[in-house]
Amino acid sequence: MAALMSMCNLLNDYAPFREEIVKSGAIKHLVQHTRSRDDDIRLNALWAIRNALCNAKHSEIVEIMDSLGWDHFVHLTDDHDRRVREQSIIILQNITTTNKDLTHTVDALGNQKIVTILQQAMSNNDPRTVENAIRALNNVIAGPEPCRDLILHQRHILSLLKNGLTSAAVGVRCAAANCVCELLARQPFRHRELRDVGMEQALKSVLGGRERSGAYPQHGSHGVPSASGFGAALAASGSFVATSPVQATGAMGAIGTSVGSTSDAAFPLQDAPGLMGKELDREVIEAVKVAIALLDKGKE
Repeated sequence: MAALMSMCNLLNDYAPFREEIVKSGAIKHLVQHTRSRDDDIRLNALWAIRNALCNAKHSEIVEIMDSLGWDHFVHLTDDHDRRVREQSIIILQNITTTNKDLTHTVDALGNQKIVTILQQAMSNNDPRTVENAIRALNNVIAGPEPCRDLILHQRHILSLLKNGLTSAAVGVRCAAANCVCELLARQPFRHRELRDVGMEQALKSVLGGRERSGAYPQHGSHGVPSASGFGAALAASGSFVATSPVQATGAMGAIGTSVGSTSDAAFPLQDAPGLMGKELDREVIEAVKVAIALLDKGKE
């Protein structure tokens, strides 16, 4: 286990010998451990692979995912351990940050499988998995037009994205608000599908008051691009940057603090008081205001 945790650190994109380790064939040994019956071993092996894929070259992504196996990857996204599922979804995020990587991933998985993975993850009751799934969805939306068109035809995914705006977890709300802005900006005159699922009303309700229930994390550095970047979109359907890839050090039996992703350490869960009133998170408010403005612009 200690060796696996060390590999998580050695495969961070800033580690000096990361590229040499990837070329040494170490990934194949990590892949073997992702098939372990021990949840912690499986988790840490996948976590190391996730780090190896952070900011990886396209050739590295192809090699690593071929070693992991696309069918096995799909299986891991539906693992019984929610921590493993979360790491799998972050891998999906890390391998879809450029158009070239996204196209390769969609071609390898097929449209239906990538839709199913996103839909299952966004339907999860774990807020960290939902947040990272929305970030992966954001990458798909930021990609080539056929990818956006694929999402616009998925009413269930759009409904789940809308639901994210009223999540008890602020990280989910922020990711959802940013993702809606991304979709509106890249499809400035095609908003019917969003209106059909009630997205406009949901956005407006964020600035009003609504019920939230369950536990929610405090707002910290949850890795969502600043909503201030949406300003340019108002002028000319701006070009949004895909969600940054994420990496983290490993953990024995528990999620550790990670860069650009949520974790137990980063967001201690607290009881939500029920009726929350108006949204208080600055990033969510700013993103929602831009989204509403983009919807109004699309009516012109």
